Amino acid sequence: MNQITHAIIICAGKGLGWNNHLGIQKHFIKIEDEKLIDRTVRLINKYKNEVDKVFVVGLNNNYKIEGSTLFIPKINPVENGVDKYLNSKELWNKQGRTLIFLGDVWFSEETMKQIIQYDKKEWVIFARKGKSKVNGCMHGEIFAQSFYPKDIPEHEKNLLKIVEAYQQKLISKGSGWHHYRCMIGLEPTDKQIFKDKLFNIDNFTDDFDYPLDYYTWLAHRNKKNWFIIQKFSILHVLHFIKKKLNYRKYGN
Repeated sequence: MNQITHAIIICAGKGLGWNNHLGIQKHFIKIEDEKLIDRTVRLINKYKNEVDKVFVVGLNNNYKIEGSTLFIPKINPVENGVDKYLNSKELWNKQGRTLIFLGDVWFSEETMKQIIQYDKKEWVIFARKGKSKVNGCMHGEIFAQSFYPKDIPEHEKNLLKIVEAYQQKLISKGSGWHHYRCMIGLEPTDKQIFKDKLFNIDNFTDDFDYPLDYYTWLAHRNKKNWFIIQKFSILHVLHFIKKKLNYRKYGN
């Protein structure tokens, strides 16, 4: 690819669903002897000929990861949800491609290759539309975004539109799916539909918003079910269900 590409890994959200489970932030979950954030940086750096800079957006020095540059944002995370995107604004590439990776995602090597080598010059999300056929997740997830300088004005305008909808109490929180709806011409409050600007992925790539997401993924990855999931206490399960029902009420 003959272009300047910046990869930005966003890790500066509140992480309320994970709630410091296991005594760590979810970006530091260790899977197969490697932390999520370390894996993402390592996989991106396999494409040094295609990615010029790698940034990690974090709130403190714990996010200094070898092979990347730490960026501590001026915008602290708030409940509207989309500040995790807005607080990387200073890093958006005005001269080429910007890739935004969510920091709480386990990326497969296949998915990383698909994202970095995607050659259409458009705003696009890399996501799963719904229930996974592979890893046990029961709903859709967004893993990454790609955009170019021409897309930045609309990209930012729609993020701010979500903030406004949250402030007006039209939605309970903002999310990547709200952003996607706006980018395909819908309102944040509209029912979720899938059109263009989406590259569908369904493998072991997944996002860990809640502890149950993590344990379900492990169960499928290790081809075990109740043996692993039973380690997750009933109190955590009930908390997860309560939060998830409220979240889905407004769309994620």
